[in-house]
Amino acid sequence: MWFHLMLAKAGYCSYKRPKLHKLIGKGNKVFFFYILKSYSFSSFTWLFSLFYINNQKTIPKNIDEYLTPLALATLFLSSVWADEKAIFKSQPTLNIPLSVSQVNGLNTLSQVLKIKCKIDTEINNNSGFNSGSLHIKNSSRAAFIKMVHPHILSSQVHLLKRPTLKLTFFGAPQFIRCLATLPDFDNSVRESKRKLRKEYVLSLE
Repeated sequence: MWFHLMLAKAGYCSYKRPKLHKLIGKGNKVFFFYILKSYSFSSFTWLFSLFYINNQKTIPKNIDEYLTPLALATLFLSSVWADEKAIFKSQPTLNIPLSVSQVNGLNTLSQVLKIKCKIDTEINNNSGFNSGSLHIKNSSRAAFIKMVHPHILSSQVHLLKRPTLKLTFFGAPQFIRCLATLPDFDNSVRESKRKLRKEYVLSLE
């Protein structure tokens, strides 16, 4: 749990070791995860408010000031996690068109990636719980991988071999601003564990 230890050493959370959970998904794929609570810092309020307006996530116009290779790597990995959907309840998703503000935000980030990082992207519509995504064009695939590779664990490098590399932005209620949604997240995990335990049996053959 290197990530938890890194946060604890930096003073962002308790040193108390979080509980490691295991889920068995489709195809007997095993997922490990843990949940931790970080401390609240009023000094970060301005940064939080920068990305959330009227309780909705937004991409600020000055995103270029905060966009780093590490930030891109983190966003990429969270997008992969979203695709797996291992800890979400099974529910139908709606193909809802992106709002004007969402499109404008994605366009802003797309332009920043093109100018600052020489990476070409294209906007993709949302799929139920996210607010759109940017797909990395094949012509920029090598450049993107070169940029984020140093910030990805060796055990996760294989994710860069996916047919489609994308940056997804969460937009459903469980990902909107309010940090008090953790209990709802925990409930989703418990329900998913019960459901997956009934539907899939881990095979050791």
